[in-house]
Amino acid sequence: MFTTYVVLNRLIGFYNWLKEEYEVRSRGKGEHVVLKKGVSDKLAHMRVAAIRSFYGTFGVVVRMRGRTSLPRPRVRNRRMKVGAEQVKIGGPRPDTEG
Repeated sequence: MFTTYVVLNRLIGFYNWLKEEYEVRSRGKGEHVVLKKGVSDKLAHMRVAAIRSFYGTFGVVVRMRGRTSLPRPRVRNRRMKVGAEQVKIGGPRPDTEG
């Protein structure tokens, strides 16, 4: 039980470090310069979820609910709502005029 609380606090601390202090560097050939600090919500959640899965494999189940839950990632790419009239051939498309 004590191990779970330690892992939980470490995961929350790691998430906050990813969001605020992690240096995102340029990739490819040449010098790698720091582009910005902090990663996106989705990437931080993905990395924390992978670590939670690793611990779960070895029997340390970490539940993150209530006050200890991580903030939800923002959804930036929302699905377009397209009606039946817009799908018909020759109908106006939502992204163009006409």
